[in-house]
Amino acid sequence: MNMEHKSAGRLKKSPSKLKADKIGPEDKSNVGTSLRKTGRDAASTTADRAIQILGVEKMSNPELANADQTLIRVIRSGVPKRSFDRLVDITGIAVPEMAKLLHISDRTLRRYTPDQEFSQEQGERIVALANLYSRGEEVFESIDRFNTWMGRGQIAFGNESPKSYMDTSLGIGLILDELGRIEHGILA
Repeated sequence: MNMEHKSAGRLKKSPSKLKADKIGPEDKSNVGTSLRKTGRDAASTTADRAIQILGVEKMSNPELANADQTLIRVIRSGVPKRSFDRLVDITGIAVPEMAKLLHISDRTLRRYTPDQEFSQEQGERIVALANLYSRGEEVFESIDRFNTWMGRGQIAFGNESPKSYMDTSLGIGLILDELGRIEHGILA
């Protein structure tokens, strides 16, 4: 994988407030727009992109909070349904499948209004999925390529698809670990 990347595009632009507008196709596949960093910078970039995916407002004073603290604030205050809708639009995961990942019925999920907030547990799962897809976009340079990888059987997952592991926090952690190995050229 080519380790030289342009650092232009969405992640370079860090507006203090992000709007929850409708997602266009350009948001799904940002080839070449993700930043390659290591350690804390990579985690911060992932969290910044997760904030963009969810369309939530960053804390206005960057000295008081980093992106992770913003996500914690969002989880504690309640992730609104419109953020969930943005995640569905960007990831391409069908609503019934997302309902299973959140441990909620599809029918109940469809009744939520755009401003209705999820429970803290469900919000934490939504943020974890946004972080996962943000990290996948960084490693694969596109959501579409990441989705392709997620849907195929992988040796590291016993020839099961990584997508089948997204229903638990431990499974999401395993996928993130594997993304780290892929990024550093350590394949199973």
